[in-house]
Amino acid sequence: MENETKSAEERLNDCLTLADLHDTFTLRELVVLTQDGLLGKWLNSNFLEPQAQMMSSVRGQNRDVVLLALCDMLEIDVTKLSDYEAGQVALAVKNERKKRQRERECGTDGVIVTSQSEFLEALNDENTKKVYMCEENFLIPLNRKNITYDGRGNALINVWAQGDTNLDFDGNKVYFYNLTIVFHFLEPRQVKIDHSRQNNNHIVFLHRNRITRDGSVQLHEMTAFLDGRTPFESAHDFAERAKRFHEIIVGRAYLKDTDYDLWHEAYFLHPIWCVEFIESLRSYLQGAKIVFSIPCEEAKELFERERVQFIYADFGTDKDDALIIRLYLHVDGGKGKIYLIRRLWSASSWAFGSGSGDAGYGLDLISEDNA
Repeated sequence: MENETKSAEERLNDCLTLADLHDTFTLRELVVLTQDGLLGKWLNSNFLEPQAQMMSSVRGQNRDVVLLALCDMLEIDVTKLSDYEAGQVALAVKNERKKRQRERECGTDGVIVTSQSEFLEALNDENTKKVYMCEENFLIPLNRKNITYDGRGNALINVWAQGDTNLDFDGNKVYFYNLTIVFHFLEPRQVKIDHSRQNNNHIVFLHRNRITRDGSVQLHEMTAFLDGRTPFESAHDFAERAKRFHEIIVGRAYLKDTDYDLWHEAYFLHPIWCVEFIESLRSYLQGAKIVFSIPCEEAKELFERERVQFIYADFGTDKDDALIIRLYLHVDGGKGKIYLIRRLWSASSWAFGSGSGDAGYGLDLISEDNA
């Protein structure tokens, strides 16, 4: 109890050797002491100048670097760490490996970022003219000029603008390479990005007012249908009206490599749904997870080529009500395969092959011909 009431600095002063450090503090606490400068002072006061110099060189760097330096300095037997600390060290090793790999893949002419916070920090320096954006989703400032964004690991940029906004990336000398660029609420005519169209970029326009792939259905028509059968319409006529409402865009999904299940050859989706379809979607999904079946190599190709996917629905009727009868992806801009999305109710409901109908207990790949 007495030890718990002592401050970290007091507990540190009670230590006489490096072995005492690890007996007294967790690695997590030692990381904090390093960043606060207290560990460096203790090392110097105990005539451990080489160790003090080692920890001084990593102070201010990210937590993973400091953690691994502590393991080296304390000569820790990692096999005897607690499960929690071993997990933290293993994660730090993994992160540092990925960092070194990114440094090999990227040039030395720009700043490497792996998160939005790192990206914003890089942009605070007016001298930053090139940013390597790794793996994550990013938002970019629209007023920044004379800069190049280069993607790695299927990085994605979201560009949000509304109304009559016009974006002239070419004129502002803003160039993109190896990125998925998603424009929200904008038409292609509002964006000048000709220089970057051939630089291995995948450019997507998410039109807020477009609810079908070909624009054949207007939002007000869809809304009227979702309201259900009118008093002047027979059940048969209502069902006939439903035939118009196919390939309706009800959401979008960003594919993640970590959401692919290699064992079942299935891709899990975590969509962003269009709120207009809330009642139909909740009724259809009922809390189930959703997946689509796709072989590994094909999944890898899809992830690298079309990370952003629209989710389409076909609608039907049940007496007086409109309802979703199936969900699917329509890849290659609507010119390629259709992947039927299945509902997964539990871990025991995995089943493959056709014939599962609309029960949601299987995974099917259907071709363009029988869409």
